[in-house]
Amino acid sequence: MRRTLSLAALFVAAFAFTACSDDDSGSNNQGNNNNIQVDASVQHDAMAEIDAAAADAAPEADADTTPWNCAQIGDCAGQCSGNLTCISECKAKGCSTAQTTFTALLTCVTQNCPSECGANGNQNDCDTCMNAKCGTEMQDCGANTCE
Repeated sequence: MRRTLSLAALFVAAFAFTACSDDDSGSNNQGNNNNIQVDASVQHDAMAEIDAAAADAAPEADADTTPWNCAQIGDCAGQCSGNLTCISECKAKGCSTAQTTFTALLTCVTQNCPSECGANGNQNDCDTCMNAKCGTEMQDCGANTCE
């Protein structure tokens, strides 16, 4: 259950990031109760940014250089508060199968659960939607071992 919550938090944060306006006023739209519609091109652009940055990013040089599995990427990315650079750095630490599996899960959620896991969504609805519509991708991510 903890892993589901971490991944759901990631998607809520990622949607919040992509739903922000283009102004540089520093406003994060807190307190705005209007429904935010995240346009598919914005979602696609965000995914492309994550993929491009992950391809360029190198894992930090630490004692353990074992590539991360998909669940570890999700746990890390869940702590990024929607910051695409941070998510990319997490993704870059994964093995190639983990990166592919993580991208498939993230894509599934952004396409199938935009309101549930979006900026105005809530944890329970996001978890329910992810389980119902992205169950296969969640299982694949949880089963990824990088071997």
